Amino acid sequence: MRSVLAGFALAALLTSAAHADLVGYDDNLVYYDTANITWTREAVLAEKLPQVPPYFGALTKAEAVSFASSLDFDGITGWRLPTAAEISIWANQMGYPVRNVRTALGYWSSDSNQLYDIGNSYAFITPAQDLGYAWVVHDGNVIPVPEPATYALMCAGLAIIVQRRRSRRG
Repeated sequence: MRSVLAGFALAALLTSAAHADLVGYDDNLVYYDTANITWTREAVLAEKLPQVPPYFGALTKAEAVSFASSLDFDGITGWRLPTAAEISIWANQMGYPVRNVRTALGYWSSDSNQLYDIGNSYAFITPAQDLGYAWVVHDGNVIPVPEPATYALMCAGLAIIVQRRRSRRG
């Protein structure tokens, strides 16, 4: 009987309201639930791919838009450039671990010809042929995360199974 009560106590803890703005996935993606967008954890993903010109991942605006819209990353398509406001979320609010963040050139935003300077937290207009980095985002949560209630239900079921096995033995 105690194991059943312990199972229910565990279920109650797991189903309590928990709010986290950031949810990290494996080693590649980060979901920001307040803005409802998913980011690649790699800030200069273009540098890692062979089809991109060898400018250390820097692209013109047209190349950045093309890169984002044609990207198939981990089997997920539908990527885009973030707005300057979305980039500022990373610069000002997020302390989540990402890789390869650069401050030299700025990151292209989807807002006209704006590059966002993460180091100084501001956007600036620049000619489209200038070079910048493309950090891509995807609308919504592209990888579903099990809810705490799912784990609670599973734990409660396991607790009942364990309790019944013990009662049969004793």
